[in-house]
Amino acid sequence: MPAWLRQLRPALLPVLLATAGITAMQYALTQSGTLLPGGAGVLLRAGAAATGAAIGLTVTRRVATRAASVLILAVGCVTVASLATARLITLGYVAAIIWWTATAAGRTIRTAFPALRRSVAALLPRSAR
Repeated sequence: MPAWLRQLRPALLPVLLATAGITAMQYALTQSGTLLPGGAGVLLRAGAAATGAAIGLTVTRRVATRAASVLILAVGCVTVASLATARLITLGYVAAIIWWTATAAGRTIRTAFPALRRSVAALLPRSAR
């Protein structure tokens, strides 16, 4: 069961990226001025990029897929980052966490009940398979 337990351990990097990203976006949206060159817009876009990268790291498992999804989602989040979309980017990360939890529950059920798929298939009519 060590492999099964390893799959259920949430990765630390996506959680830290999302925390930093969401905090940066919220700070940029609530402060009138910052000490950063470029103002709050730079901080907003950096937070959006970090949150987009966290989404990509959370929903994928293979290295090549992770690299592509991190790049696409980080650039996409930077592109759309604004006052109106910061909450949506945050909700995107929440959806990624829900997806991770659902897939972890599915792996747990599949490991705990290996014959479940055959039992359910036997109950269904042939047309539903």
